[in-house]
Amino acid sequence: MYKTSNVRSIGRRIIASFVLLAFLMTGVVSPGRYAYAQEALVLPPAGERLSLSPAFIPPVLKGIKVDVNSPLRLDFVLDKGSQPDPMIN
Repeated sequence: MYKTSNVRSIGRRIIASFVLLAFLMTGVVSPGRYAYAQEALVLPPAGERLSLSPAFIPPVLKGIKVDVNSPLRLDFVLDKGSQPDPMIN
């Protein structure tokens, strides 16, 4: 039969107890009751009319070429689309 040593059993119990304690403490002792995202995104006021963005065609994947000798070497065929004007923000 497979027999575990006493030291290994104690080590597992200590690690399991630490993980259990950490899991339980996240619900009890947390920095704040609610988590909030950072307010980096600035939005216009509600009800304000927005202007349209300039037309833009994103790059499109047209195909994939696979190398016969090395099947993990892939070449992606892309249609460039239109580049947005860098002066317009």
